[in-house]
Amino acid sequence: MARFSSFHILFFMFITGGVAVSATVFTLKNSCPYTVWPGTFAGKGSTLGEGGFQLDPGASVQLTLTNEPGWSGRFWGRTGCNFDSSGHGNCATGDCGNSLKCTVTGATPPLWPSSPYKATPAKISTT
Repeated sequence: MARFSSFHILFFMFITGGVAVSATVFTLKNSCPYTVWPGTFAGKGSTLGEGGFQLDPGASVQLTLTNEPGWSGRFWGRTGCNFDSSGHGNCATGDCGNSLKCTVTGATPPLWPSSPYKATPAKISTT
């Protein structure tokens, strides 16, 4: 009959307990004196915040991305939005296909403002 040494037990514990879950938390805060509707779009991976939502002045929301290496996506603020109860409508700025939830595959991402500093647009990625 074979005996298990402490090494075998430690190795078993390492293999079974070695599964790690990593998460990235994005906090979006509305510091404007008016309501904004953040749009979210995933280039690769899960769409966070269901693609878009209302964020009242002073409010914040945390969007958690769990265990998705290589995820890429964008967040942007939309203003002057009017949506009906089904989420159809439009925004004065940052509109995404006349929908509260920006989930249209192949949709054109929002335009980035020009800068005299030749800065590249912010793109949020995790590795």
